[in-house]
Amino acid sequence: MTQERKITGASASSLLIAPGPRFVNHTRRFGVSTDPIADVPNGVQNGDILIMCFAAVAGGLTGNLVTPSGWTTIVNRQTNSSLCQSVVSWRVSDGSEPSTYTWDIGFNSRYQCCMMRWDNIFAAPGDFIGQVTNNGTPNQQTIVQSSITSTRDDSVLISTYGCLSSQNPDPGPGVPPPEHDNIVYAEQTTSGSDNTHIVGWEKIPTAAATGTRTWTQTNSLNAHSGGMFILQPHLGTLTEFDDVADVSQAQVVD
Repeated sequence: MTQERKITGASASSLLIAPGPRFVNHTRRFGVSTDPIADVPNGVQNGDILIMCFAAVAGGLTGNLVTPSGWTTIVNRQTNSSLCQSVVSWRVSDGSEPSTYTWDIGFNSRYQCCMMRWDNIFAAPGDFIGQVTNNGTPNQQTIVQSSITSTRDDSVLISTYGCLSSQNPDPGPGVPPPEHDNIVYAEQTTSGSDNTHIVGWEKIPTAAATGTRTWTQTNSLNAHSGGMFILQPHLGTLTEFDDVADVSQAQVVD
């Protein structure tokens, strides 16, 4: 059953919080480098969840992308033709983030990245990541993300899509799965050939199998890669506390 969470205290009296993870803001960057840089969103607080979605396109990718210290990779999918790689990594912020983080691709590549900031999760590190799926298909017009299962109410389903094409495809409204009602990042760049990176999400109010999600391009001369995962709330309930205005510092009990 979906319930509101209530926090009380001298500084945060009777504060109601909507259930489930909450998207706050994001940053975006693209370029060409062996060491791509991702910008940290504004206003990050202790306990916020940072999720970095990254796509790289270049012939001969090694697939050995190295994440910075303190990040955990949950998606690392490369197409069979080594043309497109999608990576998703997360970290729990300690409230003192640098302005940027640098990843190491190991190959000079065009890249696009989106770093999202989520709060209202109140979970131990790793507990907020549910099931994950990875998919990648060269030279197909669609990519189908396999069904995964949400085991907790009020979760969020996030998926990413990377595409390389020499046919200048338009990453318009027909690309994302129709179930995704939130597209937080969509970038198409041109550098020799076009590449597209899109990140979308939807709420999963009741625990259940998600079903598949299909991304579609406008032509078949593409190499695709992507991943899909569950961002889930803590199973416990919030305790009451005193003199804490920042709800990211709330305590949880099982």
